[in-house]
Amino acid sequence: MRFLSRCSVIIALAVTLILYLGWVIPSTRQYTQFQKSWSGSVRRIVTFGDSWSDTGRYILNGPPPGYEPIRHPASGPVWPEALCQEILCDSIDNYARSLPPQVTQYYTDTVGAVLDNAVFQNATSSHNFTDFALRDLQQQVRDFVKMEGFKRMWPIQPPKEWTLFTIWFGVNDIFHYSKIERARALFAIDQSIDHLFRQLNIIHEWMQAPVLVVLPKVVNITHLPRFEIETRADVDTTRHRIALELASYWNEKLESHARSWMGGHVFLLEADKFMESQVITKKLSNPPSVRKRTPEFGDITTPCRTLIYPQSQDEDSVQELGVQEQVCEEPRNHLFWDDYHLSGKAHEILGQAAGKLVKMRSTANHYVAQQVTEAVRDSIPPWLKDRLEEFHAKNSSQ
Repeated sequence: MRFLSRCSVIIALAVTLILYLGWVIPSTRQYTQFQKSWSGSVRRIVTFGDSWSDTGRYILNGPPPGYEPIRHPASGPVWPEALCQEILCDSIDNYARSLPPQVTQYYTDTVGAVLDNAVFQNATSSHNFTDFALRDLQQQVRDFVKMEGFKRMWPIQPPKEWTLFTIWFGVNDIFHYSKIERARALFAIDQSIDHLFRQLNIIHEWMQAPVLVVLPKVVNITHLPRFEIETRADVDTTRHRIALELASYWNEKLESHARSWMGGHVFLLEADKFMESQVITKKLSNPPSVRKRTPEFGDITTPCRTLIYPQSQDEDSVQELGVQEQVCEEPRNHLFWDDYHLSGKAHEILGQAAGKLVKMRSTANHYVAQQVTEAVRDSIPPWLKDRLEEFHAKNSSQ
């Protein structure tokens, strides 16, 4: 009897181990290609966010003609495009939004896409920010649902799709929240992160299945060249300190919500650690040494692309004369493309890191553990469950 009980436990452990290994064994690029060919499904990325995710190609409700973002040939990819290459996706459904070039050139203080427009406007109501009111996450998700609804009404249904979602907001939010009262900013972050996961729930309900989503953390905005320019003359370091605190708080709330979300698989991309590691590595490499790690970027402070404005204080004259663009010779040597965005090489590294998270199934939440537990429980035959219950009952009574 005792022998049978031990055999039952061994069988249960073996089933658990097989299911676990089937989930966590990392996929190579070749295996990913084999999986894709074998399944016959179409792989797509659906991306929501701001200019840090915007590919410039829109599936629905894009900007009016003449107001689309202009991609410089030397700027390189944005991270969803690099992620697409890493996981061999077929398409990117882009819902992220950027400010038009006419605005970014002449009005650098204009607010880009934020996570929730209503929350942002309420938090910054006492400040004179120029808000272009780009589509926030809620509006972007509505566009996605509308587009998916159109697809479901097509007489000929498209091939089944394997879908990976990406959502990255926070840079615009934190950049401007660092200028307002600390308490207001913290409250706005609480509301924004709550709103993010409400939208994730809507996506989950619409997909009618567990979703896969990559959520990058917000970076330290004090490293952005634009932040350095704006605070260069400040003797008071309050804004710098608040910006660090807000970014940390944003990431803590994001991670906390992600770990407890049960609508699918959440992959947390440590974009904040990536930027910090690049800055620290570059600083430690001066002066160079054989033992020191070679930095990825030779320049971590100066953007590759800079704008040269005419020597005129009149706003209308500046627009008439135009702005000259100056681009560096080696864009891949720079951490930043312009004063507000990462370079293409930096985006490539982030996209590749996100792809590895997905292929290795390195989830941040407890959804996977729950699914494995339920799968093991369902796979155990009734007679074995009885044996296990007897075994546990005997052990608990001793």
